[in-house]
Amino acid sequence: MKQIVVLSALFVIVSVALPALTAETDPVPANQLTPGVALVAPDATETYGSVGTTWSGVPRERGNIFSVASAVNVTLIEWYLTVPSSETIYFVIYRKLNDGTLTGTYDQDFITSVVTSTSGPDWVSSGAMSYTLDPSYYYYMSVAWDTVSCTYYRGTEATPFATGFGQLETGVAAGSGHPATWNNTYSSGSFSPYYQRLTFDPVPVELQSLIVE
Repeated sequence: MKQIVVLSALFVIVSVALPALTAETDPVPANQLTPGVALVAPDATETYGSVGTTWSGVPRERGNIFSVASAVNVTLIEWYLTVPSSETIYFVIYRKLNDGTLTGTYDQDFITSVVTSTSGPDWVSSGAMSYTLDPSYYYYMSVAWDTVSCTYYRGTEATPFATGFGQLETGVAAGSGHPATWNNTYSSGSFSPYYQRLTFDPVPVELQSLIVE
């Protein structure tokens, strides 16, 4: 009689700690809101400035100058404003070649606008957009309005300071209108940043050589 031996296999179940899935309704992680933290996830958001100081007037154009260390695609620009009655708010991007100095003539390279009002201080949004920041340039990102006296805000942070894609070099504490060219006469670190928020996606390294001017 043939004897059959049954061997019991021993299975060891190893518990592996997996990262928790992020729900669509989860808030943006805190480190995505902190200037200077390298961001690799899509739709990262950074906030610059604060309500440290308050100003108002018309017409106005105010904003911040950035340098770029790694290319990103900006998908949303927001400014913290009080717009007391219906007004056209312009979101403008100027640029000049990064030649080592922030002064000189910047060319307007992007403009979009929204008609809005707010019931008090609030974020005013450009709406969905697509604009690539290239390390070859400095960028002046501004907000402008022409007819209604709006209130705008500037932080107390010293400039320059790091962002997720480069540096915020300085706020720009003068300007009215939104002309085709803009002459910067301010030096690096002269002014604290105006209260601004950017949402952006990193541009993959393999695609950066495809950026079309």
